[in-house]
Amino acid sequence: VLQLNRYYPEPSVRKRYGIDNCHFWDVFDLTLCDKVYKVKFVLTADARLKQKISAGCYVQLKKFSRYWDEESIQRNVIVVVQELEVVSGKQPVVNTSGYESLPWCNICSSKQTENVPLISARCYYVDNWTIHVATTSTDDEVETCDLSSVSEREIVSLKDVTSKKVSQYAKPAVLVKVMRKCRLIHYISYSREDKWPFQLPLLVGDKSGWCTVVLWNKLALKMLHNVHEGSLLLLKNFRVKTSIQQKTKSFFSPPQGTALFPCELGVDSQNPATVVKLVTYQPDSARNGLNFPRLEFCFLTKRDLVSVPDFSTVDVAGLITFVGRVEREARKDSGAFFYRRWVHLRDSSLSEPIIALVYSGEQKETFFSLKPGQYLLCRHMLTNQCLDDLVSSRQKRHGWLTTTAYSWLYVFTPSNARNLPEDFRDVVKTSMPTHPSDYSDLFQEGGVFRYPPFSYCIESLQRSRSEIVPSSEWKSICHRMTWRECHQFTVHAVLTSVEFSRVSKEKTTPVRINSEQRQFL
Repeated sequence: VLQLNRYYPEPSVRKRYGIDNCHFWDVFDLTLCDKVYKVKFVLTADARLKQKISAGCYVQLKKFSRYWDEESIQRNVIVVVQELEVVSGKQPVVNTSGYESLPWCNICSSKQTENVPLISARCYYVDNWTIHVATTSTDDEVETCDLSSVSEREIVSLKDVTSKKVSQYAKPAVLVKVMRKCRLIHYISYSREDKWPFQLPLLVGDKSGWCTVVLWNKLALKMLHNVHEGSLLLLKNFRVKTSIQQKTKSFFSPPQGTALFPCELGVDSQNPATVVKLVTYQPDSARNGLNFPRLEFCFLTKRDLVSVPDFSTVDVAGLITFVGRVEREARKDSGAFFYRRWVHLRDSSLSEPIIALVYSGEQKETFFSLKPGQYLLCRHMLTNQCLDDLVSSRQKRHGWLTTTAYSWLYVFTPSNARNLPEDFRDVVKTSMPTHPSDYSDLFQEGGVFRYPPFSYCIESLQRSRSEIVPSSEWKSICHRMTWRECHQFTVHAVLTSVEFSRVSKEKTTPVRINSEQRQFL
């Protein structure tokens, strides 16, 4: 196996190649070689998740079907693999770069030699384990311009554009500030056959009010990691229509007294081709005359979180003292996972940590690089306390935070906070611990963490969200799991015996366990 690339085919393609009856609707392009040639095959996700297939391993094809490529003039053959087996007797190849130079087989079409899906009109691959896009290359770079080069005579306010006081035939230009940014929407479905099915919703504003902007298709993918909260955008030749994002309440409401126009600016690289420029500026020059609104934030400390109701959106920051292992939550519609991990943050308000369940989202590299000792700012986090489970005033609350579709993580240092949004840099620094070395004994990376902790009352445990599974169902749950899937359930049983085993001193490390780490055990 040289490569294993995953994608979502169109509905018509699934029926054409006999994979419409599979449980998962994503497929893989499997590139194989035999030391002479290399060929690209199609592998279903159902067969993929039953085997530990990775680059460098040896496989044996058990069941496959051949189909004619109806879109090719040469009538090339496409092989769809329904069943295969990993050869266990052979040692996997660690470095496959030497096999990449092998020539393609003579019967391979030109599409097989390109880095695009073999049986789909999609122009990209997705990550093998998540829904994030793996094809990051784009045709052109993001256009930028300086704020001083933008003429105020050409700029039209959002109020005039959304109220249609300015004709669209005049192709007006707007200069807006990004107030909120949603996650990338990958609207793949059985009824869509777009080449780049992406949306990137933004909530923007100027001195006249706020409205929504939606970046479509390939442009959304190109601007994903270049546009952030606080960025300035120059837009021209866009579409104006009624906002669907506001009807579905995809964004939080703006501050009281701010005009929110019920319109949406549609931005696309074609039909029509919108001019999108990322405006660079000095921190003090962006407010002179233009009066851009300031970014909203609800920055709270650990002491403030005690009195916050459920499902409130807050911003928190602190010193990372614990980073849990990466957990994989299986998706139902495909063979992918949600990546998540528990993180503990410490600030100067209380001795107890801020507990957060962080999902990878669009920041996969930042997610995997989190370590104890770093300073982390979490934007747009959702509070959870399970207040419905409280039965008495003496019962302790267990509050934690989770990421949302608008959350964004910033790793910074108190001495250098340039990567933070300018509007609240000073606020974040006020609650940071001044001596991080005081918490070095609490630094811990990895391990299993469960929160909220188990209740001592059986009735309360049954009302909780814990999945209590009897021993008779353990085997069936394990058989339903796929490779790399992580499934957690609760076992309620009577302890009958304990067996102790002797461990040598070389393999043990003394660890001080305090009352705050009880839930690790």
